[in-house]
Amino acid sequence: MVTLFISAILFLVTLLLIVSLRYLKHQKARETVFFLKDNSRLLNEIRFLL
Repeated sequence: MVTLFISAILFLVTLLLIVSLRYLKHQKARETVFFLKDNSRLLNEIRFLL
């Protein structure tokens, strides 16, 4: 009974870790996309000025 409880807790912890890692990756990807968009806007403004 105790081993089952411990294994269940471990399973939940691993699931949480996987989900959080995926979420962090998603956030990173989103940030990079926004960063690239901002950079392209800056480049366009610079081109316009030149």
